[in-house]
Amino acid sequence: MTLKHSGLRIRARVIHAVFTALFLITPQDWLAAEQAKVLSVSDGDTVVLQVGRDRERVRLIGIDTPESHPNKRAEKQATRNHQDIRSIIEQGKRAAQFTRNLLPDGTSVRVEYDVERRDHYGRLLSYLWLANGEMLNEAIIKGGYAYPLTIAPNVRYQERFLKAFQEARNAKRGLWAQ
Repeated sequence: MTLKHSGLRIRARVIHAVFTALFLITPQDWLAAEQAKVLSVSDGDTVVLQVGRDRERVRLIGIDTPESHPNKRAEKQATRNHQDIRSIIEQGKRAAQFTRNLLPDGTSVRVEYDVERRDHYGRLLSYLWLANGEMLNEAIIKGGYAYPLTIAPNVRYQERFLKAFQEARNAKRGLWAQ
């Protein structure tokens, strides 16, 4: 075999590998992702979107922000974090405002799903992507306003979220600044 034929074979293999990789690394959810418009932010980890013709409450996958209103969940968070409920509510309001600042009403987002599309309350479960390519879920953790919350089978970005959380705590951002 000549050197010329060997080089052509290598190039053909590289081209084949690139095209194969493109098909393998493109998750089905990217193909199924939808564009949506933000109608409102309910709290730090829940938003209301216009998805097609439907108005949907969306729970952000993989994150948990403090509650912004008194309820049983806020009481649990207060007990778990050894804080009074007023502190939890205040943190929740700060987290909600942080999310509103990143996601003003009317903002266009891309909705990415994981394994399960809805939670037991009927809310859509998703990762939201901003026009600049940033993932909202991760940005909230990086800003220091959310804990990672992994609930199988929706675990696609769990390692990424844990790393962002550790960085935010170490840098004393957001809720960790106190």
